Parts: sequence; C-alpha cells; structure tokens
Amino acid sequence: MMYAWIIVLGVIVLGIFLYLGKNGSKMGKRETPLEILNRRFANGEITKEEFEEQKRIINS
Repeated sequence: MMYAWIIVLGVIVLGIFLYLGKNGSKMGKRETPLEILNRRFANGEITKEEFEEQKRIINS
C-alpha cells in the first residue's frame, strides 16, 4: 500500500516537471523591450524602418 502512494506522488511530481518544462521558459523570465522588438522583427511583424525607429526610441 505504501508503494502505491510513492508511485502516485512520483506521477504527480513528474507531471509538474513536464508542465513546467513546456511553460517554464516564459514563467520565470520576462523579456526586455529590446528582446521583444528583436523577436517581432525576426518574425516579420514589423518592417526594418519600424524596427529602427522603435529601437531608437527604446535606446533614448
């Protein structure tokens, strides 16, 4: 009977680690404005001109 509880606890802990592995990268780390801008430019969400203007604003 004690082994059953150990197995249940192990499955719960494993589930938590798997969940945090998928979502943990965003939970503990916040992007800086420049990182967000770089990501948006890399994804093609903004043009080069918009990128340069917003980067200038961020750095001022």
